[in-house]
Amino acid sequence: MFRPCLFCSEKLPKDIKDRLICEFDVISLPPHPLLDLPVASHPDMLLFKHGDSVVIHAPYLKENKALLEPHLSSLKVISTDENIGAKYPHDVLLNAFYMGDALFAKQDSISRFISERFVTKINLKQGYAACSVCKVDENSLITGDPDIAKNAKKLSLSVLLISAGHIRIKGYDCGFIGGASFVTKDAVNFFGDIKRHPDHEKIIGFINSKGKRAISLSSDVLTDYGGALVLS
Repeated sequence: MFRPCLFCSEKLPKDIKDRLICEFDVISLPPHPLLDLPVASHPDMLLFKHGDSVVIHAPYLKENKALLEPHLSSLKVISTDENIGAKYPHDVLLNAFYMGDALFAKQDSISRFISERFVTKINLKQGYAACSVCKVDENSLITGDPDIAKNAKKLSLSVLLISAGHIRIKGYDCGFIGGASFVTKDAVNFFGDIKRHPDHEKIIGFINSKGKRAISLSSDVLTDYGGALVLS
């Protein structure tokens, strides 16, 4: 029986991984040695998928070739040796998201291999773009970032702006909704209990209005693990 592949942080708790293993081939990403340790294994810092292509930092791919390549065989892998580092904004090289044909990113910090794929480019004030957004579907998103919400609404996207904060991340003051969730065809899955977020009623209602379910993967507070990349 075919199971989709799910790339997640090696820091994702065992109880959540054990639950996901029932549905996915779970691949725990090791840390990138040049990124800040708390986020060094976060998928939204390490991989950018668009269509049938995935962009990845060349030294990271070389270091983890045996782990990654078997699961990326169906994709065109684009490796980049552009500078990446632990200090912002050098850490956001691959941290972007897109809605339709529009790329949302801190445009002067994103990889050229990502930027060149899009004609419409939305420049954001801060570079943790992918972390900051839960893409419910191709026309709908949830974010705690007013700048992202404003720009998304200009494109006539459906947007739920939630309270910033209330999401834990080790080593930083607060995490982001995108890093605390991942989306499948029929659900938005949260790393923690969505009902422990002060805006949970609005969040669940918004997700349900898009024909999806909100799934809490543990009873803990929402925690940012860099989201997850699902390859089906």
